[in-house]
Amino acid sequence: VVIVLARQSSLSAFAAASLWVVVGVSADNIFVVHETWRQSALLVDEHGHAVDGATRVHWTVLQSAVPLFFADVTTAFSLLINCVSSITSVFQFGLCGGVLIMVNFALALTYLPALLVLEERLGLTDNPNRDAGNSHTRSAALQAFHSGLWRNRTRVLAVFGVGVVLLSPFALSLAPGFDASFTFAADPANEAVIARARAPPPLG
Repeated sequence: VVIVLARQSSLSAFAAASLWVVVGVSADNIFVVHETWRQSALLVDEHGHAVDGATRVHWTVLQSAVPLFFADVTTAFSLLINCVSSITSVFQFGLCGGVLIMVNFALALTYLPALLVLEERLGLTDNPNRDAGNSHTRSAALQAFHSGLWRNRTRVLAVFGVGVVLLSPFALSLAPGFDASFTFAADPANEAVIARARAPPPLG
């Protein structure tokens, strides 16, 4: 999204650090939507009967949208303000973080409620009493996919952790020229800017 819309030919290593901020915001979004969905189970209609699933989803989205909107927009703005920086790595850090937070906001109000409905209908757990004939083919395939992810969540997280560990030496071995906008090694251009900033003011 950032590369295409913002016309960034390549992303710096520093831009990837914004993913940790996005992960934290995502956890908050999931918690708010999940707890609101649980509260929707207490809703009743004018006759005192429990409301249907569509009404619960509608109520959950309406109740969650306002607090998530203000929380995500303010966080995204605090990151997007970095786009005024002339340093490419800082610009991309703010751009990636701000855009990804708003994308996560949209997913939290669209994809996550659908996933919660599947979970409540036992689509994420093995249930021998579930009638597979009541589900369409695409819905059954989606349930099977998420069921596999849920059952193997420990392995998925383990593979992700191993990948991060294996890529860490590569990230720490960045050298000048590989990423001109951000590097742990000394950059002659940056050193010239620092030396100029530390120089005493001209006389007169």
